Amino acid sequence: MKSFLKVLSISLVIGLLAGLVFLDFQVRQKFEGKKWRLPSLVYGRAMELYDGKELNDRYLRRELLESGYIPVVDVQAPGQFSVRGDRYKIYKRMFQFWDEKEPAQLVSFEVSAGGLSDLSIDEQPVDLVRLEPLMVGGMYPHHFEDRKLIKLQQAPQVLIDALIAVEDQGFYEHWGISPKGIARAIYSNIKAGRVVQGASTLTQQLVKNFYLSSERSLRRKLLEAVYSLLLELHYSKEEILETYLNEVYLAQNGNRAIHGFGLASEYYFSKSIEELSLDEAALLVALVNGPSYFNPRRHPKRCLSRRNKVLRMLFEAGKIEEEAYQEALKKPLKVPPTPKTKSIRYPGYLDLVKRHLERDYYAEDLQGEGMRIFTAFDPHSQWAAEDAVDQVIKRWGRAGEDLEAAVIVAGASGDVEAVVGSKRSGYQGFNRALDSKRSIGSLVKPAVVLAALETKEYVLSSMIDDAPIELKQADGKIWKPQNYDQKNHGLVPLYQALSHSYNQATVRLGLDIGPEKVADTLRRLGVSDEIPTNPAMLLGSFGLSPFEVMNIFQTLSSAGFRAQLRSVRYVMNYRDQVLQSYPPNIQQVFSPGLLHILQYALQVVMYEGTGKSAYNTIDDELRAAGKTGTSNDKRDSWFAGFTGDKLSVVWMGRDDYAKTPLTGSSGALQVWARLMKDISRQPLNFQKPDDVDYFWVDEDNGRGSFHFCQGVRNMPFLKGQEPEGQSPCIKSMDPVMDWFKRLFE
Repeated sequence: MKSFLKVLSISLVIGLLAGLVFLDFQVRQKFEGKKWRLPSLVYGRAMELYDGKELNDRYLRRELLESGYIPVVDVQAPGQFSVRGDRYKIYKRMFQFWDEKEPAQLVSFEVSAGGLSDLSIDEQPVDLVRLEPLMVGGMYPHHFEDRKLIKLQQAPQVLIDALIAVEDQGFYEHWGISPKGIARAIYSNIKAGRVVQGASTLTQQLVKNFYLSSERSLRRKLLEAVYSLLLELHYSKEEILETYLNEVYLAQNGNRAIHGFGLASEYYFSKSIEELSLDEAALLVALVNGPSYFNPRRHPKRCLSRRNKVLRMLFEAGKIEEEAYQEALKKPLKVPPTPKTKSIRYPGYLDLVKRHLERDYYAEDLQGEGMRIFTAFDPHSQWAAEDAVDQVIKRWGRAGEDLEAAVIVAGASGDVEAVVGSKRSGYQGFNRALDSKRSIGSLVKPAVVLAALETKEYVLSSMIDDAPIELKQADGKIWKPQNYDQKNHGLVPLYQALSHSYNQATVRLGLDIGPEKVADTLRRLGVSDEIPTNPAMLLGSFGLSPFEVMNIFQTLSSAGFRAQLRSVRYVMNYRDQVLQSYPPNIQQVFSPGLLHILQYALQVVMYEGTGKSAYNTIDDELRAAGKTGTSNDKRDSWFAGFTGDKLSVVWMGRDDYAKTPLTGSSGALQVWARLMKDISRQPLNFQKPDDVDYFWVDEDNGRGSFHFCQGVRNMPFLKGQEPEGQSPCIKSMDPVMDWFKRLFE
């Protein structure tokens, strides 16, 4: 019997030791490994301020507000701004950019019609200031936990003191469990006749949230005690406290759980944890006991009472002076009515960023590695695009109720600045800008003209027959393309066939050079989809998304240099180290001379062709170039155009492919014009390349002429392709030709 008991005892001891070894392994493995899956945060461009910069005052204020800046009368702390007349004062926050960490600084400047002026930091003149970028959105783990990791030294000492005073006064003395705390809690609860005080130490609270389930049982309490002792055995108080600060649950934002004091500081106060004041730190500690019950937005009185109790306990613990205590008690809750942080602000653009990053990263890494992603997103371009769509659709009244829209905006270098996937701002469904492939109609015509010019058999003054044409299709049916105005215009110069979007002339031109040549030109311009080579493709019968159309017009806008459209610029890890940068990827696919000539023709489209109504909205000094597009039965309204600094593609139509009241000119062009009026500041640079010369041409016959003759135009030609022959001259000049003379000479 003694032998049996001895064996049993030894077995129990071995089992107990084995269990402790296993639990010890679990404790160390998780604590020393990757503790959390962290969401990746996506930021827009940094707002750069410099003397002379043109600013939209309305959008500037909106960006400050959406970035969580608080308007005040007297700016005293980071995250505040004031506006008095034309003068701005912004106390910018500390921010870790991809290239350096910039401190919090007081910035001031004036904004007037002439742009920004008198820029200074702490009253000292400077050339350039960067404000931290607006957050576009995030990519979140499937468990929807969100946190911003902090180091212990980032937390204000008063926050740590408050946490220990309220939650675990013996934190630095006990070994994970506190017999004194247990006895004190039992006594307080018996005295009150109900549960008024818990006995869990900070270490036990961490174990409960970090290692164990929410099950209420004796087994779980025993495990909690063992885990707590093992944690204290292996790790310092500072390591345990830092992990607690990052783990504790403090708020709920929709389906996102806000964990840790770092993110809670931004969620409740729109500031970093280092910037918390005494009363704000006390409020966050007050929430530890019950984030929902003491929610300052839903239960402000209850929260204020709890915050003041935390302040009293801090004072009684000797951690703050009476003056500071009394001053903090007087302060109201300073929590904005709506939180700064949102999971998805601009879903259309965030969708594009995800697709770009998935070329290089796994989805699970994007959702859990805590990356910081810096993009080309420009909130001013985004808001201007959303506003323009809203204005035009509302103008159509009931006829516009079923319309949808998509907009892509890019800078001159191919950086995508804005994506509107629906007429409804913030819509998280179908992204029409990236995924809706619609017939592009006359947007294909610049490619037809470019293909013809490249053969060197055509010039802009070449005469094209805009006469009826019939073609037998593969199914035996006869195809008869017609012009929008149902008229035949006879012999017209090539540039006019483009500017007035004559279908019959375009089909004749395309058939002469071959649809295969046009399809090849489209591929070189950036279209990756398979392109049909039937005659109908010459009028844009095939479908592309607005993003794919942007590829075409980006190349047209940049002198034949095709740049891969870019949304992401830098990717950093959660340690603020740059993982990858995305420099511009540029390839020359057409000669600058050819593109100069085509841009001239696209400017004619805007000045006297289908795009001329844009100049009712934008300044004619922008010298914009672009092309309208309308598919059969007005199912699709398109416009793509560019200035010296901005390029945008707009589509409007119905998701069910039904007819609309819109043409390219009456729909998409009006959105584009309103958008460009708000965001474009640079005219199209029209410097003549070395391989191009200008000649005066008779518009009626395409022959050479002189500037003082009637019905002439000064037009670009590749060297060696001068206009043939000489046209009779009748001296005259009309205002349109005079404008072109001044523009291109």
